[in-house]
Amino acid sequence: MRSPFRFLSTIFILCCLAGPGVFAQEVLPPASPSAEAGTASAAVPVPPAPPTPSYLPNSASPRPLATLGTGPVVLIHFTDVVDLGIAPFVQRALTQAEEAKAALFLVEMDTPGGRVDAALKIRDALLASKVPTMVFINRQAISAGALITFAVDYIAWAPGGTMGAATPVQFDGPGGEMKESSEKIVSFMRGVMRATAEAKGRDPLVAEAMVDPEMDLPGFAPKGKLLTASYVQAPQLGLLDFKAEDRGALLTQLGLGERQVVTVQENWAEKVARAITHPAVSSILMSLGILGIIIEFYTPGFGLAGIAGAACLLTFFFGHMVVNLAGLEELLLLLLGLVLVGVEVFLVPGFGLAGVAGVLAILGALALALVGLRLDLALDSGVLEAAFVRVFGALAVAGLGLLAFIRFFPSLRPVRRLVLKETIAADAGGVAGSPPDPGLVGQTLRAETALRPVGYGRLNGQRLELQTQGQHLAPGTLVRILEIHDGHLLVEPVDGDDHA
Repeated sequence: MRSPFRFLSTIFILCCLAGPGVFAQEVLPPASPSAEAGTASAAVPVPPAPPTPSYLPNSASPRPLATLGTGPVVLIHFTDVVDLGIAPFVQRALTQAEEAKAALFLVEMDTPGGRVDAALKIRDALLASKVPTMVFINRQAISAGALITFAVDYIAWAPGGTMGAATPVQFDGPGGEMKESSEKIVSFMRGVMRATAEAKGRDPLVAEAMVDPEMDLPGFAPKGKLLTASYVQAPQLGLLDFKAEDRGALLTQLGLGERQVVTVQENWAEKVARAITHPAVSSILMSLGILGIIIEFYTPGFGLAGIAGAACLLTFFFGHMVVNLAGLEELLLLLLGLVLVGVEVFLVPGFGLAGVAGVLAILGALALALVGLRLDLALDSGVLEAAFVRVFGALAVAGLGLLAFIRFFPSLRPVRRLVLKETIAADAGGVAGSPPDPGLVGQTLRAETALRPVGYGRLNGQRLELQTQGQHLAPGTLVRILEIHDGHLLVEPVDGDDHA
């Protein structure tokens, strides 16, 4: 028979195999939008300027504004970190702008950065836009904000603005120390920044200098320093097309002062999904979901722990499906894992192949649901590794929760009743809640339910609550009562019994 501590040792081994960065998290040092709503009306796409081949200090000039359409201005705000939930919001706002034939899609930006995968999805959406796009840097476009800014047709600045510092970093767990990412991830982001700048006719070396401190831009960012461009430096670096004190002044300068401004808001589903996909909330949901399923292994029947665990996992997947991170494949993998766990719980007592495969399938589904990119990009950017790090972190927290459960569960009858989802009732002479008869010690009986490690047996017509020393025993197993411990009967399987 297998003890719950064997499962905990499995958790420990899996966490060790995950590598020394098991509690690291990949980010572009952190934006999310706040907004308002509306509809709109005809626009002319703006072709990108020819790419600038190299860094040419003091020679870049603002690009002229193409003829804009007669439609409204569609506006969104970036005033927070770029997280998993923002990309679908931006995609929806762009779709709304295209349907309205907007004259301009305007992003008013003040963000410290955020996640690599979210920034890449927003970049792709902006590069594919059929309406003219502009970022108005109204104080900062740092890290992920810089990548998004390179993906638009025009860049406008308010005085005091800054843009750059886009090298990816990672954190050793929540609140942990920030450190540089691997060279592979930095190289990936350097290539992405260069390609994005080239696509919009910006200087690729300027973009690379925001990611790689080994780049050397004399007078702006000497070797060993990341480039963070200021409002004053932006024109010399080819990063400023327009400047204005505020959005109203900018629209007037563009000849759009009298146009309708449609401010797109997040809908309720996007707000809920963004809350669920917040790293802290999603990690808690994963930990509680895994813990609930593990506890279900050690309690008879399908009780509160199993229901709560499944509810947490489904809530996790609801949020990630709304923001287009989880799809049918991840959901099917989760359901497969739950089915295998059910087989282990109801048909094959003990912690065997079905249980291990089910838990691994659930962990894999959770990790894939955290990834917003194709697998090849997720691998190259380190996003997939970071996702598995978070899942292993949730698994470790669930393991600690299981230790606490094992420590306190046997001695807390009300908690035991909640998990078992049934009460101890008097049956054929038994008295509910009465202490066991010391004369039962040494007697043998058959387990009426599975013992995982708590369950029931029947002796002389009386239904008794039994607990093993950590083993899982199948229904019908012959057990011997060893002692009365904390008001319940501690049992062991009888050697030679075929059911054991």
